[in-house]
Amino acid sequence: MRRGLLRRVVSRSAWNTHPHFKNLEFLFPETTRNFAQLPLQYKGFCGYSIAVHDRLLIPGNPLIGALRYKDHFFCFTSKDAAVKFAADPDRFIAHIADAAKRSPELIQLLELHMQFSTITPYGKSAEPGT
Repeated sequence: MRRGLLRRVVSRSAWNTHPHFKNLEFLFPETTRNFAQLPLQYKGFCGYSIAVHDRLLIPGNPLIGALRYKDHFFCFTSKDAAVKFAADPDRFIAHIADAAKRSPELIQLLELHMQFSTITPYGKSAEPGT
C-alpha cells in the first residue's frame, strides 16, 4: 500500500490537466528552485484540513507540491485535499479566517496577522477593557 501511495504522490501529469488547476499554479520540489524556502501559508499546515476538520492542524506533505494562489503558497496532506481546496480557494481561506476568530490563538500560530490587521492587539488598546 505504501508503494501505491508513493506512486500517486510522485505522479505529476494529473496536476497539469486537472480542471481545478486551470488558473492556478502548482509547484513541485524537483522542478522549483529553492522550493524548501517557499513561505508556506498556515506555517505549512494543510489549509483544507483546518477548514473542513474544525481547525485540525495536520502538516502538509511537500512531496505533493505547493499550490500558488494570489502569491501565496499552500501545502496539503493529500492530492484530494489540494483538488478540493483549489476548487474554491477563497471560500476555504475565508473559512480559516472565521475559525481563527473563534480560536484567536490560530492568528499567532498560523501567522494570520495580515488578515486581521484592523484588529487592535490586546496590549495596544487605548483604554483598559476595550
